[in-house]
Amino acid sequence: MSMASSSLVTQSFYTSFSLSHRLHVPEPYLLLRSSLCRKPISLSSTSSSSSSSPPIFLSCFDDPPQENVPEPHNPTIITDDEEEEDEDEEEEDPILKFFKSRTLTAEDPPQESKLSLQKNRRTSWHLASDFSDLDPEIQPDPTKPVSLANQQTPGEMLSGFEGRVSDKECVEALVMMGESGFIKSCLYFYEWMSLQNPSLVSPRASSVLFTLLGRQGMADMILLLLRNLPDKDEFRDVRLYNAAISGLSASQRYDDALEVYESMDKINVHPDNVTCAVMITTMRKAGRSAKQVWEIFEKMSEKGVRCWSLDVFGGLVKSFCDEGLKEEALVIQTEMEKRGIRSNTIVYNTLMDAYNKSNHIEEVEGLFAEMRGKGLKPTSATYNILMDAYARRMQPDIVETLLQEMEGLGLEPDVKSYTCLISAYGRTKKMSDMAADAFLRMKKVGLKPTSHSYTALIHAYSVSGWHEKAYAS
Repeated sequence: MSMASSSLVTQSFYTSFSLSHRLHVPEPYLLLRSSLCRKPISLSSTSSSSSSSPPIFLSCFDDPPQENVPEPHNPTIITDDEEEEDEDEEEEDPILKFFKSRTLTAEDPPQESKLSLQKNRRTSWHLASDFSDLDPEIQPDPTKPVSLANQQTPGEMLSGFEGRVSDKECVEALVMMGESGFIKSCLYFYEWMSLQNPSLVSPRASSVLFTLLGRQGMADMILLLLRNLPDKDEFRDVRLYNAAISGLSASQRYDDALEVYESMDKINVHPDNVTCAVMITTMRKAGRSAKQVWEIFEKMSEKGVRCWSLDVFGGLVKSFCDEGLKEEALVIQTEMEKRGIRSNTIVYNTLMDAYNKSNHIEEVEGLFAEMRGKGLKPTSATYNILMDAYARRMQPDIVETLLQEMEGLGLEPDVKSYTCLISAYGRTKKMSDMAADAFLRMKKVGLKPTSHSYTALIHAYSVSGWHEKAYAS
């Protein structure tokens, strides 16, 4: 096709669309337009020179080669015959047929900018230098500020809910956002609640927020909100202060938790059994002595607080057992039973572990029998304590029996269970091969040995005189 045919095609292409279509077209059209502005596109199947660029369109759009068509001596002079041939070729042009077949009855496309970014695409696109001068009127002005018309503050987003939600619904929203991990959103929402008239902040909402902040270790925010609570009687709620103390304890701010507890007397907030349990746990984690923990318990009892609960007694038993005061802990457990509070498996495990560390195996056996007699189900920790006790006695056969009994109850032995078995064989002379076999059994079930497991195996080799294997391990 000659240059005149290409020009007619281009002219027909522009005249078949209105100006509005030309201003808002997708990027492929910009590529075509930029090429048209620079140089004519050759649609013929033959190139004028070997150095010319390859055709833009696919080969299926090219015209079939014409045989015995002499090239005109002067390409600028167009005869009538050539014009008729060009008109015939225009009708056969596949590109022209494509655009003529498109109807113009469809609505105009939506207003789009040059870059229509899609989802999950890079946001650092920029126009190439070839297109920088096509439409200067729509280029962004760097001197003008960026429009924030589509951006909203949390208050503006929640403006449609003013006067339409209750304080209970706000608490439910805080719980859902907290479970999803949106802690900062909870803070923004809590602030919006406080700005409503009347305020939607309630003691329950503050308690929920304190608990969520404590899980994230945001102790400073808890103290800030606690100091800025509304000066109303309903906010002098012991449950709110229990949540604050618990949140501070979870953030390992034990001194601040103790200060909050001491401030409760100044504002006439009376503690309850939950306060006692939380404070006992907090002081135990802070490394306070069992005597100091007992003093807190006595002070609350003198104030009339009913501290007789399973959580309180469990914390007291744990505090005394950690210091090796197992007899005192057993007295507390006995008094607990007299007041009608039944011990659970955790309390028995704590007592058994304390007696086991003192190498009082008979007491461990007695507590285990007492627990089974009350119908309490032992756990993996219970069996591990028993197996460690019999490993100290160098009775590997009993440890093997307990391991099988444990599996029969549906409890899976862990690394500590097999370590007790390795230690039981290792303490016995000439049984290091059985210790090595127990070590391999542990690895076969997919458990990863710990440093204690390797220590027990090395001890087994050393007792049997296999120093080379002990060194190799």
